[in-house]
Amino acid sequence: MNPTLSPASLASRVGFDTRHARVVSVLCEAFPKEISASNLMVRAGLPFHSDPVSAFTQLCISVSHINSKLPGRVGWKVDRTGGTPQDALWLSPADNSEGGAA
Repeated sequence: MNPTLSPASLASRVGFDTRHARVVSVLCEAFPKEISASNLMVRAGLPFHSDPVSAFTQLCISVSHINSKLPGRVGWKVDRTGGTPQDALWLSPADNSEGGAA
């Protein structure tokens, strides 16, 4: 599926003032580059420095939620290099499969 919105438009489409929206907004700001999970957590307002386990768990939940909602609607998904705070995340056009787990 080809994306139906630009990354700049995508952030406003997800909603405002939710953790998921903040994660998408940070990814949109970084687009087309990748961002480390630790940097993404800090920029999205998650408590990475004070409670890294909770912050990373919240990020994983957000990525899973985003990938379950956005690909079929607007053609974007969140990809990542792995499952640690040192790994990178980025927005990419969704393939034909729906969603994806965090």
